Formats: sequence, C-alpha cells, structure tokens
Amino acid sequence: MRYILPIIIFLAVGCGNGNGENGEQTIKDLERAITAIEDRQQAEYKIIEDQERMINIMEGNIDKANSEGMKDKIRNDINEKRVIIRDAEVNLRNQEKVLGELYAKRDSIMNK
Repeated sequence: MRYILPIIIFLAVGCGNGNGENGEQTIKDLERAITAIEDRQQAEYKIIEDQERMINIMEGNIDKANSEGMKDKIRNDINEKRVIIRDAEVNLRNQEKVLGELYAKRDSIMNK
C-alpha cells in the first residue's frame, strides 16, 4: 500500500493540465485514481471491522483460557490486531489527503 499511493498520485497528478483531448484523458486518469483509492478505503474499513470483531471474540476467550500462557498468547494476538487497526487508520488518513489533492486537481482541470 505504501508504494501504490505514490504511484497513483504520480500518474494522476503528473498527467499535466492539458487542454482538449489531453485534458479529458487527464480527467479520466484522475477519476480512475480516485476510484482506486475509494475502493482501497472500503477495504481498509473492512479490515478494521474484521479485526475489531476478532478482538471482541478474543477478549471473551481470555477468561475461558485454562493457563496463564494461553491468556498471554491471546493478549499478544489482541495487541497484533490493534496494530493492524492502527495501520489501517493511518492508511485511511493518508488516503483522505490524497483524495483531497486529486479532487482539487480534477476540479481545477474541469473549471478551465
């Protein structure tokens, strides 16, 4: 994901401010980039939702664990899930920034 966003930004924003056909192609490229990022955002939301659901299940399993070692393993797994959630939230914030830039670029081209 870290490498996908810069590539999309480079391709979409680097297309230039062309007029006529080039401008139309640039808008199409921007729209494709916007759609790709919006799709990725939905995937990030799904990741967060799934990880939160798994954390809830695991928290319920801590009390049922027979040994302290098993409880520690479950706690470690929960912490890993929280890290995944944090990463997804960071990705979402970055995607929002990129989308803002792409929307602004698209709007500036359309208003010429």
